[in-house]
Amino acid sequence: MVLNIKRYRLLLALSFLTFALPGFAWNALGHMLVAQIAYDTLPPSSAARAQMDILTDIIASTYWKSNTFPSAGPWADDLRNHGVNVFNTWHYIDINFSQDNTPFPSTPPEVNVAWAIEESVNILKSKYSLKVEKASALQMLSHLVADIHQPLHAASRYSKDNPSGDAGGNGFALHYKDPAGRYYYNLHSLWDSAVGSMPLSVKRPLKKGREEKVQAHAKKWMAAFPDLPTDRRLDIVDPFKWSAESHEIARKRAYHGIEPDTTPANEYIATNTYYAQEQIVLAGYRLANLLKEIYPD
Repeated sequence: MVLNIKRYRLLLALSFLTFALPGFAWNALGHMLVAQIAYDTLPPSSAARAQMDILTDIIASTYWKSNTFPSAGPWADDLRNHGVNVFNTWHYIDINFSQDNTPFPSTPPEVNVAWAIEESVNILKSKYSLKVEKASALQMLSHLVADIHQPLHAASRYSKDNPSGDAGGNGFALHYKDPAGRYYYNLHSLWDSAVGSMPLSVKRPLKKGREEKVQAHAKKWMAAFPDLPTDRRLDIVDPFKWSAESHEIARKRAYHGIEPDTTPANEYIATNTYYAQEQIVLAGYRLANLLKEIYPD
């Protein structure tokens, strides 16, 4: 069943009936980095930046942790953490596969992260949408563009051990401790932290010192991928194609060279840290381009 635009607007409006609690995913810092990269990429005088600030102020009036556009990046996960579960299927797209010929469903559910990105864009472009609806749609868009670039939000591995699928690596057990001392018990959580490369914890709301930490981290990763601003992948604007890219990384990288219930090899960590970080930076640039298209100067 495809949800229509009125149903989508109703669900977004319901999000304002709750209060913020802590949340994590890509992880929280990853979502803030995607939003920060998008924000920094857009000129301060642009129409997009102006709307980002205006609509974020509306969100911040209810969700006090989302006081800036980057700090609102994890907002959609805040909703899940205090019982707003109507958006749960918006965070991922089940593109299933098997490495041992275990049968699997071939068609993803229609209500998924790519669908939700398109509907969020429609809300932002609509002349009939209220400001409060646009505010919710903007923060949802920021979060979901980040999610769709997390490879394990675009894949579920079916196997004899997991005949119902591993839910994007959540059912793929691991034993790994990163340099910061954090433990990872499954493949999904490892990739949510950019393969253990995001040990920095930044509390929200983003006050001056915390905001500077996120900005510095974003600049560091942007500098690590100097060719991305002119990469031809930025010409791809279809979120379903973004999900296909992420799926390929999941199959060829995330699930390659690793077995369930083991400790990932150093080579696996080193190689895939690059790809995970690149996905975050790419997501930030794509979000900026999307917002420029929605709010042209």
